[in-house]
Amino acid sequence: MSKLALPLLALVALSAGCAAAPLAPTTPAEKPAAVAADASADEATPTEEANASTSNDRRVVGDYVTFAFSGKYRKSPLQLTQRVVSRSKDTITVEYTFAEKGQTETLRATTATTGENAGRTLEVLRLSADGTTAAVAQEAFEARIGETAPATDMNEGVLTERQTTVRVAGEDLTATTTVFKVRIGKEAATLEATTSEAFAWGDLGGKVTTADGKVYFSAELVDAGGPVGARASLDGASTTAD
Repeated sequence: MSKLALPLLALVALSAGCAAAPLAPTTPAEKPAAVAADASADEATPTEEANASTSNDRRVVGDYVTFAFSGKYRKSPLQLTQRVVSRSKDTITVEYTFAEKGQTETLRATTATTGENAGRTLEVLRLSADGTTAAVAQEAFEARIGETAPATDMNEGVLTERQTTVRVAGEDLTATTTVFKVRIGKEAATLEATTSEAFAWGDLGGKVTTADGKVYFSAELVDAGGPVGARASLDGASTTAD
């Protein structure tokens, strides 16, 4: 997985017209030989793309971010806190704490950051209240993360893209808000995603709104901070010229 905090925003990288686009996290995969043979020499491979994303990862031990997820896509609100608990030359380990209906679950995932496995999740453990751990299957981890994003059936292209200034804990961050035309089943909708290279976790929030104006999905930044204990709640956002 990359440093993106929201699986939702993986959709930003998809080209228009990609049917049945899942929003669960993905890992790099090798291209089929026939595809590779037709690819241009300067086309980036999945591994190269993964290396590019992880090499720019500025997260350090102690960094954390919390998002709240709500909307028609799920029965009850969900809150997810991601916290960096260790880093090495080749890996990063993040704890994912899910809170819903008064119950919590913490999963600890170690991801490769360099080499041919860059971006791949190497190990996932479930942390119990007594401090013991148990291995978790990759598929189960991806399914849990997938709960933080809805599935859309079609990404029909970019409607608008604008530069924004997002104020986080008194600091103005330059961000980009992109609005996509999507479909949920047969229903038309828009997907709005805000990201910032100045924010260590990349993602600042997202929303899917159906044609009748109802919010199908919402991901809101609740809190963020670093190893020195600084807290960075989202103060608000102002929009600059498109």
